[in-house]
Amino acid sequence: MAAKKASEERRRIHLEAGSLDYRLRRHPRRQRRLSLLVSPRGDVEVRAPLAARQPEIDALLRRHEAWLWQCRERAAKQSLPAAPSQSGDAVFYLGEIYTLRLVSGRGGKLDEAAKVLELAVTEQRPASVQAALQRWYRRRAEAYLAERLALWAQRASWLQALPPLRLRRMRSRWGSCSQRAICLNTRLMMAPPACIDMVIVHELCHLREMNHSRAFYALMTELMPDWRQHSALLDSLTPQLMLD
Repeated sequence: MAAKKASEERRRIHLEAGSLDYRLRRHPRRQRRLSLLVSPRGDVEVRAPLAARQPEIDALLRRHEAWLWQCRERAAKQSLPAAPSQSGDAVFYLGEIYTLRLVSGRGGKLDEAAKVLELAVTEQRPASVQAALQRWYRRRAEAYLAERLALWAQRASWLQALPPLRLRRMRSRWGSCSQRAICLNTRLMMAPPACIDMVIVHELCHLREMNHSRAFYALMTELMPDWRQHSALLDSLTPQLMLD
């Protein structure tokens, strides 16, 4: 029997205050219950198990209608920059701001002294530039995040082995974990190093405390005493880093 695959589609629901467009994502294994997310730009996403029925999804959206409109109204008032798409645009890398310079070809070259990211693209359309930039971040993430995870795992006394690392580009979460692996968002490569470490520490602590209890936060403080400072900074940067 073929394994069921994840799916994603755009849908619309008519609520009391008006019509709402949202993205519905279904996953056969990762998603065990319905959840609702709103991006910094106000995009609504419902995550659902494959077995979830449409009436259940509609009921979730109706229960949280007031909150959804509040989030969208707050997002509309924010002056968020557009995602980088042309030479001269600003891009983030490890908390520093670089100037994007587009050239023909493949790959990318970082000039740390001049604070320039030279990115090779096949065509200078916004979608192509974003795709090339995402590939560049992922290549950087493969080595950097693996190294940081190994370092912090050594300091976590409750771990007996280095957990496997998976990388994904996520729209609303910086990381997640299960008993099988730790998953980190490739967008983390835009954040300051201390914020990246804080996310890694957060996920490592979940391997012992799969909750957000006092015991969990005590474990975080034990491993990284100043984690709250880095968490607050990442929260403030999130609207700029979760651009699409």
